[in-house]
Amino acid sequence: MNVSTSDRPTPQLGFDFIPVPAEITSVNRPGATSSIAFIAGNPSGIKAGDALSRMFVDDRVFRLGKTNWRQLLEHALASGHTELYLSEDGRHGLRMPGYRFGPITRMPAQGPEYVKRTLLGKAFAKLQFEGVPVRSGRNAAAGGLKVEWTVDGTGLELSIFEGRRRLGATRFCLEELPVGDGFQQEDLERQGEHIAARAREFAPEGFGEALGKAGAHALARFLSPQGKQS
Repeated sequence: MNVSTSDRPTPQLGFDFIPVPAEITSVNRPGATSSIAFIAGNPSGIKAGDALSRMFVDDRVFRLGKTNWRQLLEHALASGHTELYLSEDGRHGLRMPGYRFGPITRMPAQGPEYVKRTLLGKAFAKLQFEGVPVRSGRNAAAGGLKVEWTVDGTGLELSIFEGRRRLGATRFCLEELPVGDGFQQEDLERQGEHIAARAREFAPEGFGEALGKAGAHALARFLSPQGKQS
């Protein structure tokens, strides 16, 4: 029997091995000595909630076992732990209002932003659920100018008044308002600047900053979640 060989090369299977980092696991322990064993950065373009979903944690306080930080924080918020506080090493924890410590004494860097955005979202959804526009009432700014927020089915609207006359209005998405990993005062400053930039489009010259500050504080009261931030 003649054995013939083909000149065509035999197809080869190729594999690209992409290095995958090992799971980063932290432990949420009972007591004030709870700690996390890593400091996770937030990759550019990844929202806080998505980043927390990728961070594994062994929860021994609520007895959730192996879960991720997003689920752990959602569980804590649902059970009334809505107040951020600063632990001894400068990392944020989460507790019930009025308590010294909480079930989470240290959380990843993205935790505070996620907590605040979640609470704002719940307060906003509660107002939207009423089915009719809900107004904050007018809040004084400066020079006889006032601001008023309205929540309706499509989002947030800021109106500016001079006396009884409405000078104009601008709409915001809740997600566009700056929320960082610090406490509320830092957010108010950044939100005030953001609101001021929009208010200057139709407000009298020189009043943008005052309107921004008034708008930020009025919105914080309007969407005040259960609990507070120290």
